[in-house]
Amino acid sequence: MHLKTNQLNNMLIDLDRALTRGEAENVVEAINRIRLICDDIELSVQDEIDYAKRRDEALRLKYKHELINEVSFLMKPVTVENVYDGDYLDHFVETRARQLSEAGAEAAHNAFWTEYLTLHGNIFGSVPAELLTPEAAAYLEKSGWKRVQVSVLDFGDALEVTMAFYEYCDEKFGRYIVVQESKTNAFMVLAFGI
Repeated sequence: MHLKTNQLNNMLIDLDRALTRGEAENVVEAINRIRLICDDIELSVQDEIDYAKRRDEALRLKYKHELINEVSFLMKPVTVENVYDGDYLDHFVETRARQLSEAGAEAAHNAFWTEYLTLHGNIFGSVPAELLTPEAAAYLEKSGWKRVQVSVLDFGDALEVTMAFYEYCDEKFGRYIVVQESKTNAFMVLAFGI
């Protein structure tokens, strides 16, 4: 693509030069070449768009899922771009545990996350709001936890969980947790609407 844009720039310079000199035949030739280059660029872009659409459709078919619920969660947001730098995650986990304990929400949090095995994701502190007392929810929100809507997507129990699936989730959902339900072995994605 870069080569084509360079060719286009060169042809525009040739066109300007021909116009300045009054060289009609060179003007027509430059315009024709510019049209050909633009058509070529348009075809290349359309090919990329078509490929992306075919890829999206193939992924949609490969990773079939069903929206089974929308649930309100309280989520503790991270405050850095890369949680794995330094000891940020260690401090985050300690603060999360302290806040849950002080709110009286630790049992509800642990009961929920015992039912779901976390496989992958980029949310590090969350609990369904309906499991919390109003006082616990208010305490957590006062401590910086955010109320968010979470889409619960069921991928069934036959899903082959691979790095390609995690990449799909990164691309498709942004903020999410991949879990496996203990009772049914179903794979689910909790997609956080942040």
